[in-house]
Amino acid sequence: MVSAPQRPEAMGEIREICEARGAMLRVVGEDWVWEEREFDLDGQSLTVTSRLDPGQTYPNLQIPLLGEHQMVNAATAVAISELLRAQGLPVSDEAIRAGLRSVEWPGRMELLARAPAVLVDGAHNGDSAGQLARSIRRHFGARPLTVVFGASAGKDVPGMLDALLPEARRLILTRSRNERALDPRELREAAAGWAGPTEAAGSVEEALRSALEESAPDEIICVTGSLFLVTEAREAWLRMAGQPLPELDPQIEAG
Repeated sequence: MVSAPQRPEAMGEIREICEARGAMLRVVGEDWVWEEREFDLDGQSLTVTSRLDPGQTYPNLQIPLLGEHQMVNAATAVAISELLRAQGLPVSDEAIRAGLRSVEWPGRMELLARAPAVLVDGAHNGDSAGQLARSIRRHFGARPLTVVFGASAGKDVPGMLDALLPEARRLILTRSRNERALDPRELREAAAGWAGPTEAAGSVEEALRSALEESAPDEIICVTGSLFLVTEAREAWLRMAGQPLPELDPQIEAG
């Protein structure tokens, strides 16, 4: 078992189950550690090292993903790869480096444009919204932020807005085409305690266009709150940029 860092109660459960089943446990942040090196809007670099065998170290790994949490994910992938290699899987150092260097994760801190910055992230709970807010400030500093937000029924909307709004100067509420998407009027109630400018848009594309019209080149637009919302924002951006939409999996199209 390889685990990324967990809250104490979750890690306690993991340790108990591993002990009961006789499974070896390796914990990233304890047995495997990472050290940040550099980061910019093109990605970041890190060094990953085993505390159990300091000879197992990967200096200056490159990942084209934004957000400090992605370094945790990269360290976890390295730890898993090393354990697989110890069990006979032929994984080379260069394969690990190449895999991390070429990884793509659409809709997760994905930068679609830079002036203004257009960022999409599928955060859909309070914890992931908090990670997003920290990542925005880490990579963009104090640049003015417009949040385009929509969420599905049953999600922790207050928790997400509590994490995002302290960083924002403007909020645009909208909804995806998904049948579970909340109406912007319901979202406005959840944001009632926020004193900043708030508006509603009937569609994700309308919300994105409004954000672009009111944002200077040095500002940030972040579309978040739902993977459905992010999917539509990516499609809208491609249409606006005159680029082809991604092809759908035939099995998905067939239902």
